[in-house]
Amino acid sequence: HRVESGDYEEAEFYRLKSIVDAEIADVVSRLPGTPVKTMLTPENIEGGFTKENGIFVSLLALDPKAIITHEEVHALRGLFAPEEWALLKERADKLGSKDLKFLNGKRSIREVYPEVYGDRFMVDGKLDKAALDNIIDEEAVAYMRQRRVENGEDYGTKVNGILDRITEFLERLRNKLRGYGFQSVDDVYRRIDSGEVGQRARAANDVRRQA
Repeated sequence: HRVESGDYEEAEFYRLKSIVDAEIADVVSRLPGTPVKTMLTPENIEGGFTKENGIFVSLLALDPKAIITHEEVHALRGLFAPEEWALLKERADKLGSKDLKFLNGKRSIREVYPEVYGDRFMVDGKLDKAALDNIIDEEAVAYMRQRRVENGEDYGTKVNGILDRITEFLERLRNKLRGYGFQSVDDVYRRIDSGEVGQRARAANDVRRQA
C-alpha cells in the first residue's frame, strides 16, 4: 500500500509526527552526529539509513523506537571493536537471523537483499559476494538489536552486553558534548557502589588535616 502525505489532513500528519518524535526522542538525543527525520514513507518502509542523509523513521512504523535502534546499528557500524562485531555476527548466524521471515512476515534477509542490492555489488559483470554478505550480516545484527528492544530478546550475557553498551556509549558521547564528561549516569552509580565517591570525602579530609 503506497502512502502519500496527501492522504492525511495536515492536522493528522502533525499529530502523528508529534507522537513518533516523542517516542524516539531519547534515542535521537544520543545520536548527536547523525541526522534523524520522521516522515511518511511509501511501500510500508518503516525506516532506513544512509551515510549521506542519516536515519529516517516512518510515521507509520508499528514500533518507531525499535526501528530507530535497528538503524542505530548501521549508523554505528564503524565504531564496533572487531571482536565485538565478530561475536554479534556469530550469534546472529546461530540464531538464523538471516532466514527469519522479518520483511512483512513473508521473506527473509537472505532472500530479499541479493535482489535489492545485487546490482550495487557487481564488479566487471561479477557479483562481489563478500561485499553483499557483509551487508546481509549487518542487517541480521541490526534485526537482532531491534528484536531485543521490541521483545526483550535474550541472546546471552556477552551479546546482551554489547547490544546494551551501544546505548551507554551514545549517552557518554552526548554528555561529553554537553560538558558533563565522557560518562553515563550508570558510570556515576557504579562509582557510588564501588565506594569511589565516598572515598573522595576521606581524601578531602586528609588534605585539610595536612594543610
